Amino acid sequence: MKLKIIFGMFVIFCFTAFILACGKYKLTSEKKNNEINQRSKQSSKLSQTHNFADKTLLSKTPTHGTILKETIDKETKAIILELSNGAKVILKNLPSKDKECSNDTIILTALAKGGTMAVTNKDDIPSVRFASDIIDSYDIWPYYCQDTKNKLSGKHISLYAHIDAFERSLQGHASLKDIITFFELIHLSFTSHNVDIGKFNDLIKSYKKDWADQNSELLTVRNELFYGNNPHFNVCGSNNQSRLDFLEATSAFVPIKYFKVTDYPKISQKTALEFVKKCFNPADFTFVFVGNIDTKVFRSYIKTYVASIAPSKALINQKFIRPQSSKWEIYMDNKFDSGVYLSWVIDEKYSPKIKVVSKVLEKYINIILDEPEKYCSAVYLNPFFDELSIDTYFSYDPKRIKERVSRVFKDIQNISEGDIDIEVLAKAKGAMQELHRRIKHYSIDAAVYADSYACSAVLHNSPLNEFDNFPFACQAVSKQDLKDLALRLLKGKYYQLIIHPKKT
Repeated sequence: MKLKIIFGMFVIFCFTAFILACGKYKLTSEKKNNEINQRSKQSSKLSQTHNFADKTLLSKTPTHGTILKETIDKETKAIILELSNGAKVILKNLPSKDKECSNDTIILTALAKGGTMAVTNKDDIPSVRFASDIIDSYDIWPYYCQDTKNKLSGKHISLYAHIDAFERSLQGHASLKDIITFFELIHLSFTSHNVDIGKFNDLIKSYKKDWADQNSELLTVRNELFYGNNPHFNVCGSNNQSRLDFLEATSAFVPIKYFKVTDYPKISQKTALEFVKKCFNPADFTFVFVGNIDTKVFRSYIKTYVASIAPSKALINQKFIRPQSSKWEIYMDNKFDSGVYLSWVIDEKYSPKIKVVSKVLEKYINIILDEPEKYCSAVYLNPFFDELSIDTYFSYDPKRIKERVSRVFKDIQNISEGDIDIEVLAKAKGAMQELHRRIKHYSIDAAVYADSYACSAVLHNSPLNEFDNFPFACQAVSKQDLKDLALRLLKGKYYQLIIHPKKT
């Protein structure tokens, strides 16, 4: 397992980009992508010759709920609905401008705070970790039930769920002609979680085999070093804490999801299923629909299929507690990269300004490095447990460890003292603005807005147009902003991990 920080356009913004063919989602693994692409191809062929409109997913239409309040966001003109079951819905009418995509595709991003970190019983931790890992499995999720799959044949519909330590989400899309079926599937996702016990146990055996090689000393050390007070804190590295957050960067110390061999006997099908049911409380969610929306028609669907879902107890995370500052040195097999991880962490509430300054600071640091291919840095503002960190990683010549660590301190110290190159600062701001422009250019507009509105409304409590405002806020970042932020970061908790080649 390689533990380098992977940077790039979509990692820096931590944006789940929908840049494949129109109507196809880019998920977090190649296997899922292949499965989706294959189903899309099959669905496309069927839709040309068959009509499955009569195959409804629900045996009867739910008794609809009500819309308690409706407002219009002044900046984005999005319609915000508050439902009788506690759920919120955001509707953004956005006909597609992409000639290669039809204008009848509706994009959904539904997001809620709270995940596995809400679990307080340590004995339940293996079960909820397992549940979060297999939530979109063929054998667990309603979308993959055989009867449902048959009724979805030929329909342009996709819907996937995700649960991690801090958030829950649904992402999907559907053509307008299949929109009723899409809403039925959303309803089923919150009300029906059937599990085949035999297949569930088969999955446990499969995962036990797959994860057997993951119980390395490095994983253990990383979790003890950075998350020792939170044994159940656990996020899939590919999700970068918030896979939906368009402005987040990968943290060098995002913990890796892993199981110990001794965890597997503790996994309970009953506990896992109960946890999944708790996760899908509609009152916790904000549903964002973007596309060519007839608001009158959608209000009717929302009352029938979303407001009708019975609410339950809110899922609230425990307070996240980091361990004390620490320094570790370990020796690993040659298959692991040798390197140094450094991190400074401070308490910080999310705000659009801090977000923008942190991204410019991150770019500035990476520009001034003389060995960028061996030295990576990220400034990460975490909206889940209100902290800001600056993380660095570099590979090294064992003889130069002290020199390289000192260099990192000096680089950040110089910034904190106001030694900031104006030309480099201008390049950093320009690079972030260009990154924003490229995301807008190469992505499907509906997907961009569905994700960004969900993050702004749920995670950040910030204006819905935060994504659109980013380039202008970026230009306003000053030398003083960078100086102040670097100075504060250097006063935070400090973590250091050095990985040496195994002694011979």
